[in-house]
Amino acid sequence: MILNKPSSLICLKTIIFILVIDPGWVLPTLGGVALMVLKSVPQTPVVLNTHLEAVCVNVVYRRKEFSICSLYLPPRKVFTVPSLVQLTSRLLPEHILVGDFNAHHTMWGSERVSYRGRKVADFLDTTDLVLLNSGDPTHISDSTGNFSHIDLSLATPQLAAEVTWYTYSDGLGSDHLPIILKLGQVDTAGEAYLPLCKYRVKNVNWAPYTDLATISPDGDNVDVIYRSITGSILSAADQSLPKVSPLRRRVLVPWWTPECREAIRVRNNAYRAFQHSPTDDRFIDYKKARAAARRVIREAKRKSWRDFVSTINRDTPTAEIWNAIKRINGKSCSRPLYLRVGGILIDDPEVIAEELAKYFASVSADTNFPDAFLEGRAEREVDIDFSDGAVHAYNAPFSMSEFLYVLGKVRGSSAGPDGIRYEMVQHLSPAG
Repeated sequence: MILNKPSSLICLKTIIFILVIDPGWVLPTLGGVALMVLKSVPQTPVVLNTHLEAVCVNVVYRRKEFSICSLYLPPRKVFTVPSLVQLTSRLLPEHILVGDFNAHHTMWGSERVSYRGRKVADFLDTTDLVLLNSGDPTHISDSTGNFSHIDLSLATPQLAAEVTWYTYSDGLGSDHLPIILKLGQVDTAGEAYLPLCKYRVKNVNWAPYTDLATISPDGDNVDVIYRSITGSILSAADQSLPKVSPLRRRVLVPWWTPECREAIRVRNNAYRAFQHSPTDDRFIDYKKARAAARRVIREAKRKSWRDFVSTINRDTPTAEIWNAIKRINGKSCSRPLYLRVGGILIDDPEVIAEELAKYFASVSADTNFPDAFLEGRAEREVDIDFSDGAVHAYNAPFSMSEFLYVLGKVRGSSAGPDGIRYEMVQHLSPAG
């Protein structure tokens, strides 16, 4: 689910390893809750100091600051309305509360009203929280195959008006259907600063590009010459080189195999067949397919890890090892979107760059150094005199041979603001 449906925040229930633990409650042997938040999303863990199994984090998302709280109320867990009210009182004024309440009520689609369901309904009446559930079931019993509505999503009115709630049709092997919450419209912050479309430069036929990239700069104006050269290069690249979208695609992990894909396909087909006609036989078929998919994926992960470890020796670069580990974990880099300065959140990349420049300038300012150091530096540093009339090698104009020598030594790297890579310059025609 995490790899196939990228999300900014994921709430987990019934896990063995807790990722974010609130010290207010005792870690259970099994069960519990967790929150997983993208590193690029500004976040602050919240200590709830509650006996309830709950974790919370304050986030800034879609230019809104609010709390996300994940709660798990086990079937035999005794809770009160005041305890839930106290829990929400520790959250920001705008917040979302999600979790497995193990409570039934017709208000959210159940066929009956349980004692726990009445208490949750009383909790909703006590607060201004809005129930987001659409009435679709959220859980399928592993023992009976019956659907139920025990996972609830609640939000304050302002957030509720912007949230779209629905369940993912594929249970992905779990007895709980993944619940998707979409908040507002697509965030356009920094949209103007997205990277340029990249050109693929590996394993391409450079001959058409070389023929098309004709450079004949005229005039003495440097800016005009620069625009003429870059325009010719980019025009030739647009016509002859394949492009790669700068937008992040789904992260592929090295352990994914055709067998994994087939096992997932069989599991999904069995689940859809059971949804269409919920009979005992089809439920058993689904459980068998789910178990088989888990086994195939587990074996694929184990084999991938063993293959990776077998390639490591004392000469393996550390960077290569860590890159491989990140690929196995399905991690990718994300660009930072926010910077907090003086309690104010900034999301404009240009303003962020200015603030960072100011900070580093202040760190290296003369006021941070003792007088003895400044005096010694002044004695050691001598201004260069360019008026002596002498001809120095470092002032001589660049020659074409020097340029070609350096160009032949450089390695491929990311393109600059103009989108031109070294390889594109290296494959220009010597005749221009």
